[in-house]
Amino acid sequence: MEEEIKHFIERNIDLIDSGKFKTVYEELRKLSVMYVGEFTKILLDAGINPAKYMDELPEGYFIGGKYTSYEIPENITSIGGSAFAYTQLKSVVIPKRVEHLNPHVFENCGNLEKVVLPDSLITIGDYAFFGCIRLVDIEIPDGVTWIGDKVFYGCKDLNSIKFQGTKQQWNKIRREDSWRDVSAIEEVKCSDGVIDLRRH
Repeated sequence: MEEEIKHFIERNIDLIDSGKFKTVYEELRKLSVMYVGEFTKILLDAGINPAKYMDELPEGYFIGGKYTSYEIPENITSIGGSAFAYTQLKSVVIPKRVEHLNPHVFENCGNLEKVVLPDSLITIGDYAFFGCIRLVDIEIPDGVTWIGDKVFYGCKDLNSIKFQGTKQQWNKIRREDSWRDVSAIEEVKCSDGVIDLRRH
């Protein structure tokens, strides 16, 4: 893989030098989505944060990354599927303009403990936090209208979630039946009280 990425960088050095990372990632995905995370790692190790030059993080952007922290720049409006899957991140803050968490975005981030979601968020895609076994703190904004399939599957340390809205607002959210399967979630703490999920 390293040789292929090296050749790719050599062929696209002008685009990289001019900061046209959206085009660079599009070209890289034509080779293989598996190269995307490794390419991002090479850039970050060189002190270059490609996200500062894009509005959207591509699919697989940092997949498998070993960094325990990464600051997603505020200019980002969309985060591609599996962008941070299988990383070592411990906490993450999603930028203010992101409206959708795409499927598998933090899948199997085994060290992830805390996620701060933006008020702008509308949907949480399938498997978004699947396998995040150390996740203990998450607060869902009151603008969320849909929570996908197996979003919190395997989140064994997540006993409750906070919801910024009321119980009535929570009950209006479209949720897949399996949204909390194989998780420890027993209650939703709303602004006007607690919903005991063991009774539902």
